[in-house]
Order: sequence, then structure tokens, then C-alpha cells
Amino acid sequence: METPLFAVDEPVSGSIGKTSFPDFPGEKPSKLALERWCDAWYEDLCGMGYSAVLRGEEPFELKKLAPRDLLPVPAEPAAAASVAAKNSEIEHSNAVNEAERVARLREIKNRIAQKLKRALRTNAGLKLKKLLTDHAVHEPGTTNVIEDCYDGVAMFKAIRDTRSDDMSDYDAKKYTNAYEKMRDTPLPENCSPETFSKRVATFLRDVNPYLDPPLTGSKLSAFIVKQLPSQLGADARSLKRRFVDQGTWNDADAVALECQHTVEEAFAPTKKAGVDINLAHLLTAEGYADSLVAAVDKGNGSSGGKELSEARVRQLISGAIAGSLRSGVASGTGDDKGGDKAAGGKPGSKQRKGNRLPEGQLCSSGTCNFDHDRLKPGAPTPQK
Repeated sequence: METPLFAVDEPVSGSIGKTSFPDFPGEKPSKLALERWCDAWYEDLCGMGYSAVLRGEEPFELKKLAPRDLLPVPAEPAAAASVAAKNSEIEHSNAVNEAERVARLREIKNRIAQKLKRALRTNAGLKLKKLLTDHAVHEPGTTNVIEDCYDGVAMFKAIRDTRSDDMSDYDAKKYTNAYEKMRDTPLPENCSPETFSKRVATFLRDVNPYLDPPLTGSKLSAFIVKQLPSQLGADARSLKRRFVDQGTWNDADAVALECQHTVEEAFAPTKKAGVDINLAHLLTAEGYADSLVAAVDKGNGSSGGKELSEARVRQLISGAIAGSLRSGVASGTGDDKGGDKAAGGKPGSKQRKGNRLPEGQLCSSGTCNFDHDRLKPGAPTPQK
């Protein structure tokens, strides 16, 4: 019983059961979108068992159909007749195997073509039409096109070759703008090592290859060092001097690894969301510890698990403190204006408002319940 060759389309061991491939991004996709699509497709095709045909080799199952050599014909007539009959069988078997090999290889390539048709049909109909025209399969030895049969390997390679085409002005500006934005926006104070690593990896993978020209050597090293948070400025200058003195400033990979190590050493996991520790101490000393905790907790709860910026935390803290002060004044407990003390100076009593004394209390002359002593100290007391 033959091993089914087309089992390569079944989900491979350890996969998530995916049997479809990503759609092509458009008639004229950006360099980055094209690179990502080609990489995803190549990896998927290899994972499905098509790596041999993509390399220009025959799959293992087809190698079993290789032709057998004929037997040497002996000089003795009787033996020669027997060998000739055997060679005839070998030739017939070789012809059958060759026909099967050609058909199965054609079908393997056509299966890739059908996947490409599905991927390009939605967003790149014109490109698909040209690919199908250029890579239609003909009957052996004729110009007759086999219906709905295409060389998918050649189609995929033709798409990959377009990665070397000139980039449009629109694309060039997009990557230049991305570079300038990263260059002019350093990472926040106390960023995590993961954040720094992701920033550098994103630039090296998705931006730098498409700049004209890409940053290399010392220019790339300088860009990576400038991505360090501002509080590591002294470390950045020391790092650069060390690499320059060693003559390895052109080794951007080594510079990136050293910067990563610097960020790891400086990172303080207990410093939440970039909050200034000195600010936290000041707020606590001034009696706003509860406001500080409430503000940070509120921000962390509403951020969806994302790291809060220092500016956002300061905004939350300011709002919490303002609310605390307003509550204190309204209840007579604020201490900014002496509101936690009544006219008698006793802490905890409510501050009196208006011109009248509390119910049941008369002025110093005992004539009325107006607070003459507070409103007009030294004035003559009105007589009844």
C-alpha cells in the first residue's frame, strides 16, 4: 500500500490545525507587508511538507519512482533472451513510474497554485490573472494548456522576487517617518528590558531594512544607544566611549546587547508605571498616601494591563489629591486654612460659617446671638 503523498496538507504534529494561508495584502503591498506575507507562506508551506519542491528537489515519495537500470545482456542466446524479457519489464515499469512521477509532481505544484489563487483572489485579482497566465502548465511536448493546472512553485517564487522591486515614494516616506519618530521619541524612564528589546527588534526588522540607505555600523550603533531612557544618559556616554576605545563601535549587535544589559541593571520592578519615587515619598509625608495608592490602583485597573505613563499617573494623583482637598474643606477637616480647628482652636470641631452663633449661645454681652467679637472686634456692643 502506497503512502499518500498529499497527506502533506494535513496539520503537522504540534500545529494548531491551520490548513489555510494568509491572504495576499494587495495589488501593490508595502515592502514590509510583502516580506511578512512571503515569510508566513514559506514557513507554512515548509510546515505542510512542500519544502523540497520549493528548494527545487523532488519529494522523498517521488524519489521512489526513479528509473531502474537495465540488466546487462549476456552473450549466450538462451540467457540473453531471458534478460531481454526482464529488461522489457524494467522499461515498462520505468515508463509507468515516470508518468506517475510527472503527474504527481504536477499535482503537488498545482495544489500550491490553488492555495495562491484563494489567497490573491480578494485583494490582488490583477496580479493573480498575470500569474495564472504566465505559469499555466502545458501537456508534455505540446502547447496545449491543461485546464486549471498551474505551477504553484513558480508562482510563489515570482511573488517573492518582487521583494527586490524599487520602493514607491509613498512607502519610502512611511519608513522614513517611522525612523524619525523612533529617533526623536526615546523610551520612558524606567522602561522594562522587554520594552527596550521590542523597540530595537521592531526597528531592525520592520523599519531599517527599508530605509534608503539603511543604518549600518556606527550609525546603527548610535541610534540604538539613543533609544536608552533619559535617566541612563551617563551610562550611554560611558558605553559609547568604551566601544570606541575598543574599536568595536561598528558592531551594532554587540552594542545592542550591552544596551539591553544596561536597561536590565537599571530597571526597578517596584517602581510602578514610571511614578517618581521622590514624588511618592513627598505625597506620603504630606498625608496623601491614601490618595496616591487610590490613584495608582485606579490607573492600573483601567489600563487593561498596560504600563501607565508617568504623565498619566501624575494626572491621576493630582485628581485624587484635589478631590481629597475639596472633601476636606467641605467637611471642615482640611488643614490648609486651619479648617480642622474651630474659633476656639479645638481640633476636630467644625468651623462656623455665617454671622450667627450656634443655637443657644449669646454674644459676649449676652444681648443677642450675633458673633460681634469675630465680625467687628473692638466695636461697641449694641444695647437692647
